[in-house]
Amino acid sequence: MAVRLAKARGESASVLAPALDAAVTPLPTPRSHVNWMNLAGAPELPDMALSLLGDTLVEVVAVWDDPSQDAQMQAWVTDHTRQLEPVSIGSQIGADCMASRGLGPDAYFSAGALARLKTLRDRWDPDRRFVSFLLSTDTT
Repeated sequence: MAVRLAKARGESASVLAPALDAAVTPLPTPRSHVNWMNLAGAPELPDMALSLLGDTLVEVVAVWDDPSQDAQMQAWVTDHTRQLEPVSIGSQIGADCMASRGLGPDAYFSAGALARLKTLRDRWDPDRRFVSFLLSTDTT
């Protein structure tokens, strides 16, 4: 399981490193790890649907083989990712466990992008035939 904690708030490494150390030490298995990617200098993409872009991408990864550890490992990722939220602007939706962290669409979309998504959905799916886990108004 991987959770990509989004792009830190422009914090320097002197702020991020202690937060990472406190959040993910010790790792739960020998193959578990944390990826820290520098995205500084990435071009602004003005019409991104998933629009929370910062300078750093952190991925907290638990790796295990025993299915009996599923709940424990998923909890480790969720708990440790929550510890990084103070230095985060949001999450990357591709690998995140939204439901387990209780996150809503504002953790993935800027307010403008979310408004555009809702407008498109109102136009093309007014009867809500397609359920969207991204929009908290869906109940089925």
